[in-house]
This record gives sequence, C-alpha cells and structure tokens, in this order.
Amino acid sequence: MLSLKNSRSGYKAVATKLKQSLDTQDPNVLTRSTYNMFIVKLQDITTKLEDNHSQILDACADEAEVNLHIADYESSLDTLMEMSLKLSSWDDTLTRKEAADYHHQQSQPTQVYGPVKVNLPKLELPKFTGRLEDWITFSDLFTHVVHANNELSGAQKLQYLKSALQGDEARLLDAITIADGNYETAWKIVTDRYQHTREILHTLINKFLHQPEVQQESATSLLNMIDVTNQSLNALRVLNCKPEEWNVILVTVIMNKLDLETRRVYERSLYHNEMPTFEELMRFLQKQSRALNAGGLSSAINKKHHTLLHREDAKVEAKREAVPGLTIKSSNSESVLLFTAVIRVMDHVGHQHDCRALLDTGSQASFISTACANKLNLPQMESSTEVTGLAGVGVAHAGYTIKFQMESRVYPSCHATTEALVVPKVTCELPITHVDSNGWSHIQGLKLADPEYHRSRSVDILLGANILNKIMKPAKIDWEDGTPSAQDTIFG
Repeated sequence: MLSLKNSRSGYKAVATKLKQSLDTQDPNVLTRSTYNMFIVKLQDITTKLEDNHSQILDACADEAEVNLHIADYESSLDTLMEMSLKLSSWDDTLTRKEAADYHHQQSQPTQVYGPVKVNLPKLELPKFTGRLEDWITFSDLFTHVVHANNELSGAQKLQYLKSALQGDEARLLDAITIADGNYETAWKIVTDRYQHTREILHTLINKFLHQPEVQQESATSLLNMIDVTNQSLNALRVLNCKPEEWNVILVTVIMNKLDLETRRVYERSLYHNEMPTFEELMRFLQKQSRALNAGGLSSAINKKHHTLLHREDAKVEAKREAVPGLTIKSSNSESVLLFTAVIRVMDHVGHQHDCRALLDTGSQASFISTACANKLNLPQMESSTEVTGLAGVGVAHAGYTIKFQMESRVYPSCHATTEALVVPKVTCELPITHVDSNGWSHIQGLKLADPEYHRSRSVDILLGANILNKIMKPAKIDWEDGTPSAQDTIFG
C-alpha cells in the first residue's frame, strides 16, 4: 500500500505541474502542435491516476479506508476536469482561428503565369444528414467558409454543397448539374427545406424534453443528461431564446428524469425551501457524476460487461433465434413468414406516419432505419453501440438512439413508446419472395396488422424483446400443416 501511495503522490505532482503549464500558456499564441502535446500528457496522467486508484481500492482493508481514498481521488479528478475543460475551450478557439486563417489565405490575390490547372482547395466541412438540430451549426459554418467566399466560383460552391449533404439528403440536389449559375438555386432549395426556425425550435425543445430518464445511479447516464441539456439550451440561445428565464421549468423537467436515489441525495443537499436555480442543479449533477465515477472505478476496471446498452462500450446482439411468425411447411422444406405490422408513428410535430415494422423476439433491442428516423425528425441521442449478429460478428454501428410513440391502425386506443437504435438499414425486404396466400381461409376476415404481409416490401422498424411484452397478446390461430398461424397483437 505504501508504494501505491507514493506513486499516487508522484502522479498528483505531475498533474499539478501540467496544470501550472496550462495556466501560464497564452491561448493567443497557442499552436495546434502544442495543444496536441497537452492532450497527450493529460490523457497519460489521467490513465495512470485511474489505474493507481483502482489498485489502492483493492488493497483497502475496510469501508472507512475506501472512503478516505475516494475523497483524495476526487480532488485529483477536479484538477483533471478543470484542465480538460480548458483544453476543450482552446480547441474551439484554435478551430475558429484555423478557419479564419484559411479564409484569409484563399482571399489573397495570386499571380498566374500561363495556363494552370485549378484544383478545389481542401476544406474540412461538417456533413449534414438532415437532422434539424444540426442545421444551425452546419448553415453558419458553410455560409462563412463557402457561401460568402467570393474567391470560389458558383460551380465550386455547388460541388462543396453537394459533398456536404449525406445520406438521403444527398438526393435533394441530384437533378442539379455542376455549373456556376446553378449554385444559388441549389442553396435556396436547401435553405427552403431546412431553414424553418419554428420547426428547429420544436426539435431542440423536444430533444431536451424527451431525453432518456436516468433509470438508476450512473455517472454515464448523468453525463449524457448534462450533455444533451447543454447542447439543446445552447442551440436555443443561438435562436435568440433565453433559457435562463425558464428556471422553474428546466429544474422540474430535469428533476422528473432523475432516478430516485439521485433525487434523494439532491434534496438532502438543499439547505433552504426555495426553488433551486438551474445552475445549482447542473453543478450538483456534475459533482455527483464525478463521485459515482470515482466510486465505481474499482469494480468497473475488470468487470465483464453483459448489459444490453452500456455507453462506455456498448454491444447489442441482433441474432436471429426462433421467431414466432406465420410458418409455412412443405414436405421437403420449411420457411418462416416473419411477423410484420404496419404501425402509426408520431413525428416531431405530432403528425402520424405509417411505417412497416418487424416483430422479432430474437433481437434484444429495437432498431429504426436512418431514412425513417430522418423522416420523423425526432430528437436523436448520441450513442456508440456495436450491433452483433451470429457468432458475435459485428453487422452495424449505431451512433444514435431515438425515442418514438407508436399507435395501432386497427385499435387506435392501443399505443406504446420505445427507444430504438438508428442503423442504416434494418433488414432486407420481407418476405424474401412473394408468398401465395390463396387458400388460407382461416386468415380471411381477420383484422391483420399488415394486410399485405405476403408481398415483399421494405422494413422501417424492428421491434425487439425490449417492447414486445407490451405488444403481443395471448390469442393465436393455428391451422393445418403448410398454412400459417396468426398471432394476435395490439396492432392486429
């Protein structure tokens, strides 16, 4: 234990010296290489302190000793957090400076001797995928670097614009050819589609209001709540809103999304009966997340994760097990007509869209295609989830999750809400081939969830085991071999 304590003292001294170097650094003369050097050093000392703290906790004899060392480690965390925030601020400053320097270089006159070959300058532009909450950031940067750059021709600007649009949004300008006279038309098409302040405000507010609840004490969940809240409110300020005037509403929304234990700890921390300020609540959540992170380091280091969704290293199994469906048998083979349903899903302004869903008990999580998620335009929460299939082979990566409300077409009073991972494509068209449904008299007259279940069509959503218990009903109709069985659900 003594050697571990000595090592910790040495690491803390290195962290203190690094902080002193940061404090004396003039950000106005900071270079990207110096910034990168600070980042590497901060990451190195952070890793060493974490490993040392884990070893110290393992060597503690009792709880009192554990609490003593956690308190000591928290002071180090405060120092590391302060340095991280300063470096993050410097990164923003450097990025703006680099963009301004590039713009200045492009505006300088150049002498040309004889014919030259003109190549487009390499601009690092953000990509826009159609998410309204990203439009303001994308529009501001694109306008500054490209749209207002008089040194670029209309054709060059149009090339940049086309390359910046990603996914389904790229097709928006498919019919427009690269030419100087077409840029203004193309830019108007894009701005007319997305420059809607009212809808952007609705999207940002919904992103804040509908962010996931904290189910249990977790540093990751609290930090995710802090990030989503700050991102939403900062974007609202850009649109001339004043969230600081919404104190009671902000505090109430956040408090209602906290787990019971975190709320209890916060209530005990208050020393008055007045409504706390939003800033006080956010400071508490920051402090609480650091405490949870420190207390959980020992068990997290060597723990093997099996949870469905874990923000630090998430994996979701999407394996295909035996799935209840409409089973068709013949003497030589057996094929499965999987359960599908056409459901009504509500978008960001309350309009309903008919989406085709696959009901799959063999999947641990639910999924939604990128195209469908963009159409609904609901708030998307950042995630980092690897989707694995048979034998643990990775089949997709989900960068976002989305929470949506669905309603039955057949029984409008039946509805449910679930969270799904956003993936490029949910599955292939189902059924794989057209199925002849003639002769299935026991299916006739039923209120089918998917009236065209026998036609091969695309699937927008996969509803997994995390929601199926609220959808499936016990009634089931079986028939003779070679014909399908029908399972009752809230969708039909």
